[in-house]
Parts: sequence; C-alpha cells; structure tokens
Amino acid sequence: MVARANNILGQLSADDKVLPDCKRGSAKKESPANALEIDPCKVTSEDLKLTGTLLELLHVLNDEYAGPKPIEKLVAKVPVLQARIIAHAQRRIKGSSQVNLSRALMLVGNAGLETVLFEVLEELTILKADLEEG
Repeated sequence: MVARANNILGQLSADDKVLPDCKRGSAKKESPANALEIDPCKVTSEDLKLTGTLLELLHVLNDEYAGPKPIEKLVAKVPVLQARIIAHAQRRIKGSSQVNLSRALMLVGNAGLETVLFEVLEELTILKADLEEG
C-alpha cells in the first residue's frame, strides 16, 4: 500500500492553480465565477501542497502500534480528506445530523479511511496529469 501511495505522491507537486470540475478527475482553470463555488469535498490546488501529510498518514496507518489520535491529527490537516470522511460517516448513520472527525473515523474504520484516502490520491494524480498536459 505504501509503495503504491509513494508512486502516486511522487507524481504530485504543489505549484498548480486549478479547481476540479464537478466530474471526477477533470479539472479547469480557476476563474472568478468558479472560484467562489467552494465544495469541501473537491480536490484543489491547495490539496497538492499536502501530499507530504498524506504520505505520513499512510505510514501511520501501516504502523500496527499507532493509535487513533495520530491518525485523527493527520486527517485534520487535510481539509478535503476530513470533509470526505465526515460525509462518508454521515451517510453510514442516516438520521444523525452532525458527526465530528473523531466519531467519523471510528465509524468508517481504517478500511474506510484507506478507501477515501486512495480516492483523494487518485483525484490528485488526475489533477496533476491534467495540469501537465495543459
């Protein structure tokens, strides 16, 4: 898992200025019109700057002695990941209005976190590839 993530993270850099379109994996240049549309679950150029934190999170997830607090601390540093984890947990417990990050991580577990984390990494990789083509 870490080798796959290292490969993905190695393709990313933090110097890009794009926002993803509503379709997964497609990106468009920032403009005043879409810059105001903020969706906390969409990857942005700012998220490209957090790849080191994502790699550190993968290492902590692979550490059998790591407790929930270091994982929570790292997830909290990546707003898009935090928003997606909370949204994922809220979908699992229909009827509950608000879930904090700590509870959300308990509800989705490490397997759910890894799933969401790899989705974010995949979208960041696509974003980076789109930038290199443009």
